[in-house]
Amino acid sequence: MNIAKANGIELAWDSFGYADAETILLISGLGTQMIRWSEPFCTGLAARGYRVIGLVAKSCSARSLPLKGMRLTLC
Repeated sequence: MNIAKANGIELAWDSFGYADAETILLISGLGTQMIRWSEPFCTGLAARGYRVIGLVAKSCSARSLPLKGMRLTLC
C-alpha cells in the first residue's frame, strides 16, 4: 500500500500495470475496504493492458481525514 500526502490528508492506494496504460480507478468505501479489490482481480485487469489504481475512501480506511470544515457533495 502506498500513501500520498497533500494538504494534511493521507490517501492510501495500490497500483498495478504500466503507468502509461489506460487507467481504471477502483474506489473502496461505503462499508468496504481496499481489500475488496483482490490482487488477482487487479492483476487480471493489468494483464489485459490496463493500469489499475485502487484508492481507499478516507472515511473507510486506517488513514484519517480531518472532517472539520469539509463539505461532502454526492452526485
